[in-house]
Amino acid sequence: AARIATFDVQDPGSGGEARVSRGFRELFGLPPDSRCDFPSILARVHPDDRQAFVDDHARLGAEGGRFM
Repeated sequence: AARIATFDVQDPGSGGEARVSRGFRELFGLPPDSRCDFPSILARVHPDDRQAFVDDHARLGAEGGRFM
């Protein structure tokens, strides 16, 4: 079964906190009241996938668009 999670970052390059859905928090194992910023999310990404995650985050900060 697939799970859906959404997030919104107003300024991807700023390092600010993201607004995320309950599904996102569940998927990434984030408690409901925890901070949801880039370092806290990156720490939960599998090590083999981190560079791609970092690269996409940098692209979003520079160009905008969709997270792949």
